[in-house]
Amino acid sequence: VIQPSHEGLLNLQMSPMAAKDEPDVPDLFHAFERTDRPHLGTFWWGRLSEDIPDAYREAAHRLFDGSRPGGGDAERVLLPILYTYRHAIEGLLKQSIMVSTVLRYETKEAGADDPAMVEKQLKNQIRHKIAEIRDLLDANLQALGLDPVGDRTSAFLDLLADLDPFGNTFRFASQLPDVHISLDLPR
Repeated sequence: VIQPSHEGLLNLQMSPMAAKDEPDVPDLFHAFERTDRPHLGTFWWGRLSEDIPDAYREAAHRLFDGSRPGGGDAERVLLPILYTYRHAIEGLLKQSIMVSTVLRYETKEAGADDPAMVEKQLKNQIRHKIAEIRDLLDANLQALGLDPVGDRTSAFLDLLADLDPFGNTFRFASQLPDVHISLDLPR
């Protein structure tokens, strides 16, 4: 079934009639299939990857909004909030790279890379390196004749890359310096 998404893009979604063509669902998800009890939600496997950056952002917002300022819960969930926001940022940058790569490739631009090759490069070489991800996006934007990532955003990404160059800093408290700080996170 092909349906337009809320962004106006086309999404290919598996219909229940095409069950034999559906990808195998991991056993973990079968163990917790929907019942008549309240459930977290449902999703289409084919749309999962395009929604991930926004899902990380929404999860971070919910964690942030649900934490109590002034200690206790807020301190406990600070690293998961930052980790989740960081992956929302990374995912959005990677999505932008893929969109710009496909645009360059489909318009037969000289020197445009094959999108499958760029996706493999992002997964296997660049991985979670924010500075390299931003640089690749800037190169694509420049090739398309567009402005690079804005100065304020780029400066923020540099700060993030300095603190968390490989995407693990907010996963483990031991990755951060042993100092006491107070933060006000803008929403």
